[in-house]
Amino acid sequence: MHKGITEHRTITEYRDEELVRAYLLTELVNELGFPADRIKIEKQYEAGRPNTITSRIDVIVKDKNDNAFYLLR
Repeated sequence: MHKGITEHRTITEYRDEELVRAYLLTELVNELGFPADRIKIEKQYEAGRPNTITSRIDVIVKDKNDNAFYLLR
């Protein structure tokens, strides 16, 4: 993983989804110059009442004010 990107879960199996994510992250950081420290991957969250459902967001990209503006799930 690119230095600076926060990885919340280590990926051990590589499928098509991981290849697409790697391409997206490469484009964001290397081609568009987006700061890697504003990208988080595999972030788990809870939903429901009470928080009974857990899921993961594949990629979260934040702006300079730390607001998420792009989510890939």
